[in-house]
Amino acid sequence: MTDRVFWAVEFPASIRAQLVAAQQALRAACEDAPVRWVRAEQLHLTLKFVGEVEDVGALVGAVQKAVHRTGALQLEVAGLGTSGKKAIWAGVGGPDAPRLAQLAATVDESLEALGVPREQQAFAPQVTLGRARGGRRPGRGVSALQPALSSLEVAPLPFLLEELVLYGSAQDQSGPAVYTALERVSLLG
Repeated sequence: MTDRVFWAVEFPASIRAQLVAAQQALRAACEDAPVRWVRAEQLHLTLKFVGEVEDVGALVGAVQKAVHRTGALQLEVAGLGTSGKKAIWAGVGGPDAPRLAQLAATVDESLEALGVPREQQAFAPQVTLGRARGGRRPGRGVSALQPALSSLEVAPLPFLLEELVLYGSAQDQSGPAVYTALERVSLLG
């Protein structure tokens, strides 16, 4: 069976709850914005999208070997923004933000040897909160939320990253994709 897979940072339940609260505040501030909000259990930070694979074992082995001595990273979710009219996001930074960017590069490099193409865009440490729905018209999309984003304060939400998660993504005909944690790789050695 072929799975669409990606490596990601999974957030603690307490942080996902705070991100859902931010989504609710944005939804209330601009009810007519054409946004499809990401469900709480789907909130994550993608480090590397891989695509369809037959066997995840080689992916897990390569990443495990590359990151096993990275050590825990002190990070935080803070700040909200938009990517044009397409997405609403919360930023991920904190004391170990440079190490997070290096971790993403290490994962990317480790998978290149398996034939997974390297990322062409720079790593953007963001968790997507919502995406514009289809049928975008000029002046619409997530940019309608900009005034609400400017006024919404989200206190930094610190967390300790100790593992990476390999997720499988399955598209349901009746709804959004469903993510399932397939494997976990420790950064602690």
